[in-house]
Amino acid sequence: HRHTPAALRFVIEGNGAYTTVNGQQCVMEPGDLILTPKLTWHDHSNDSNQPMLWLDGLDFPLVTALHQVMQERYSERRQPIEKSSEEVMDQLGASKRHGVPLADFFHYKWRDTQKTLRALARSPETRDRFDGYLLEYRNPLTGGPTMTTIQCALQILPPGDETETHRHTSTVIYHVFRGKGTTQIGERRFDWERGDSFVVPLWYNHRHLNRSSSEEAILFSMSDAPVLKALDLYREES
Repeated sequence: HRHTPAALRFVIEGNGAYTTVNGQQCVMEPGDLILTPKLTWHDHSNDSNQPMLWLDGLDFPLVTALHQVMQERYSERRQPIEKSSEEVMDQLGASKRHGVPLADFFHYKWRDTQKTLRALARSPETRDRFDGYLLEYRNPLTGGPTMTTIQCALQILPPGDETETHRHTSTVIYHVFRGKGTTQIGERRFDWERGDSFVVPLWYNHRHLNRSSSEEAILFSMSDAPVLKALDLYREES
């Protein structure tokens, strides 16, 4: 099926399932991010004997407010698999160098993002005083946000790390991939640990703290910042 709302899936646990997006097979592993942009054909399959758990994110409220929600069923139960997302990733570098058109990019593997994230964490000068070591998922074909309506990111808070307070006009949804900590949102304190999710509403002062003295915390997040920036409504202050 396909629909006008754009969607994403951040894999939390399990192995063996896959999502097929416009003919690309994206095999899921914990920490992977899989995109199904608006009007892309997609279906999900699990050929393993264990359940898969992932976090969904959609721009459904925005598309609903604009009265643009539409969906369409595929003619068969499943679409044919034309290539794997691994093949697309292998082609990415050469295609960009030689100007060869490339199919849409839908799959960010944890093994790749983890390497980049940890490289950031080894360089103190890259630390953001509000978000720790923050890595945004960028569209490798355009350099733009993850999707036109949703920006996704991963961040590491080293043991004992505490960020400074700030606020912004975007709303951010967080999921705790690893570790434990505390986020102060306005006047309220929220303690979190692996598997929890929480929301920082727009224009609320907030800061993060890793409560562990020995283990890092890793947060996945998604926000509506791209929409606000496109409308020149994004603002941030500390």
